[in-house]
Amino acid sequence: PTLSFSDLSVGTNNKSGRTFLFSPSVRHRFPGLSLDYRLSYSNAATYYDTDANGSKAGGRHKGTATARLGNIGWTVDRRGDPIYPFIAQTAGPDMLQLNNYSNLVLTSRNQRGYDSVMGGKLDLRKDLPVVVPAFVKTGFTAQRQERKFWDGSRRYNYTGVDGVLGTADDNRDLGQFLDRTGITTSDQKKYYGNRGGIPPWPYSDGIARHKADYPELWKEDVAYGAQLRYQSLRKIRETIAAAYALGNLQLGPVAVLGGVRFERTEGSGEGPLSYISPEERARRAAWVGPVTDAETRRRAEAQYGRRTTNRGQYDVVLPGLHAKYEIAPGFLTRLSWSTGVGRPGFGNIIPNTTANDDNRTVAVSNPELKPQYAHNYDFSAEYYFRPQGMVSLGLFRKRIADYIFTDSSQFVPTGADNGFDGDYAGYRITTQANGGFAKIEGLEISYQQQLSFLPGWLRGFGVYANATALRTEGNYGGTAVLTTSSLPNFINRSANLGLSYRGYDLDLRLQAIHRGKYLTSNSANPALVQYQEAKTTWNWKSRYAVSRHLSIFFDLENIFSVPLNTVYAAYADRVVSSRTFHTKIVAGLSGRY
Repeated sequence: PTLSFSDLSVGTNNKSGRTFLFSPSVRHRFPGLSLDYRLSYSNAATYYDTDANGSKAGGRHKGTATARLGNIGWTVDRRGDPIYPFIAQTAGPDMLQLNNYSNLVLTSRNQRGYDSVMGGKLDLRKDLPVVVPAFVKTGFTAQRQERKFWDGSRRYNYTGVDGVLGTADDNRDLGQFLDRTGITTSDQKKYYGNRGGIPPWPYSDGIARHKADYPELWKEDVAYGAQLRYQSLRKIRETIAAAYALGNLQLGPVAVLGGVRFERTEGSGEGPLSYISPEERARRAAWVGPVTDAETRRRAEAQYGRRTTNRGQYDVVLPGLHAKYEIAPGFLTRLSWSTGVGRPGFGNIIPNTTANDDNRTVAVSNPELKPQYAHNYDFSAEYYFRPQGMVSLGLFRKRIADYIFTDSSQFVPTGADNGFDGDYAGYRITTQANGGFAKIEGLEISYQQQLSFLPGWLRGFGVYANATALRTEGNYGGTAVLTTSSLPNFINRSANLGLSYRGYDLDLRLQAIHRGKYLTSNSANPALVQYQEAKTTWNWKSRYAVSRHLSIFFDLENIFSVPLNTVYAAYADRVVSSRTFHTKIVAGLSGRY
């Protein structure tokens, strides 16, 4: 086999957040007329801290530790397990010994995200004085959302006992940082015991404490922190104003509702502009002597300190028509045609490029991304039976123009003019783009019933089940048209099953959630097409009412620790990534006064 390398990466971090919400509303009722209006304001913040000096870290030392071992050879045998295959080393230093690794790096995370939303809404309804029940309704809404993000993370290189980076002892005795806390756990034995040995995971918490206790043995990567601070500062503002008018007419068992909605969306984003002026290039070329930390920061500001903005505005008119027919008491059918718009995510409005060296990927935003528009056709039949229960069947078809999809089929070329100043050669590019069109057709069935016909305490049981089947198709347009019979991130088969019990102050629920295999990323190269494996998870939710105002709850999420996701390329045994999600336990008290 070709000589390669082994990368180890272990990380922990602290995450916290807070949210304030204020939403007053007013209702007026008059004969044949109603008026509702409300205001809303929310402000939220999210904090990621691993440096004990961070404002939210609480003195705890955490971080992400990485190390690399080069010039090794190995084979992978996936016949026993595609997710945790057997790895046999064939050349180079023993990759199960941390002392053989080098380039120990600690990254201390320090990120902030802020989001505020302010809005208002007014609705006016007027009953019409005609011989059949009828009304008209109109109103408007306005909402402005602002978001800001910055990253002050820092990175440090272990220098060895001499405190000088780049000398022979930089990589000596890294075994002192081995994580010895979880080597004998059942998970470690299950995942690695029969697969060539347990990887020598670095102890990230211990390494972070070591850096804090012995700062003279760690050298900060000043260029990393200085560049990240400028590149991460991103701001966005989006304002959506809308007005609508609709009318409803009841003709015996038939009700018809039609209306139109007008929306105007204005957005602006601000992000970093990576640029080196000719003067700066000449200055760097003429530089003599070592590059100091102060000069490194100045260079980062010269290259990434400039800002760029992106602004856009678009108007949409969204008509719709809906009909309801009550065939018999409790038996309803509905038929509707509607239009909709899907806006690009905030991350694509802000100009931004984010590289992941561990995964060798570059995520590139697309400020030119346009909204996607949909025409929706829906039919449903619902039957409600006594005393509590219903069964329904639904058919739908959606056709989307300017479909937004994720494109991961490109790689960064080599050379100084590769679009990234010569960096990231060979990294996979992930971005979003507008395609030609997408079509989604589907079938939904649903059943739920409270089993109150059972005797005694058994009448507290209830059941529900639903299932959805999709058929998707897309043509991505562009210079190289890619037609596919399946669209990324649409789950073609899904189902839910639940059993509940209510009585004796108890509220108990057992739920099963099934998600079938689906496409996650498409490509003109079949070897790069990626899928998410099917999975079924089980959840338990329970609540006991101690009194009218106090209750106790105990919930289990993902009881059997099914992997959160398992993504493979082309074939199920070519696993690209797998994330394990162990059982989440939530318990506590809930009060209402």
